[in-house]
Amino acid sequence: MDRYVSDTPLPLPASVVAGEFDAAELIFYDVDHSGASFEALVFLNSPNADIGAPLDDSAGFAGSFYIFGHGGCVGEEGHCDVPAKPKDPFDDRPLHALTPQTKVVDITDALQHADRSGGQLHLTVLPVVASVEEVQRADVLSFSAVRLVTYSEAGSPAGSGEAAEAKESPLDSYWDSSEEAREGPEPVTG
Repeated sequence: MDRYVSDTPLPLPASVVAGEFDAAELIFYDVDHSGASFEALVFLNSPNADIGAPLDDSAGFAGSFYIFGHGGCVGEEGHCDVPAKPKDPFDDRPLHALTPQTKVVDITDALQHADRSGGQLHLTVLPVVASVEEVQRADVLSFSAVRLVTYSEAGSPAGSGEAAEAKESPLDSYWDSSEEAREGPEPVTG
């Protein structure tokens, strides 16, 4: 996709609405990096944000992540197919080079300045590709889910509140790219 705007807002835990958090991260799961390299600009509560938007709190800019893309596959048929799972649980070889990535964006400052009074948050992600002429949006963004994690003073995840029509774990909230609120993926370990 060349732009992700959440139609379904992310329900915020009561502790986040009250500002009782010290750090916040958005975690993007299964980010595809098989195509072009790009920077993904992340905005909060700014559904109309575009490339020309200022990269500061006034425009809802929260941060970004970078993908060093592979530029497509030039191998034999099946060469770039990522296996669904390891053939053996004791197989300690490195993962396939095109295994989707997990990206983390620290949004602490932006979330502290964002309007949280409605108990929800909208997310906009703009993938931009640099070119000789200008920076431009491109159809290179693909991810399966995004997760908001907040932390309290002690470094442990902050508590969560009740949210209507959304499933929440005791620690965080989730979006998926199909716009339906859902319980998120298992934590990624590496």
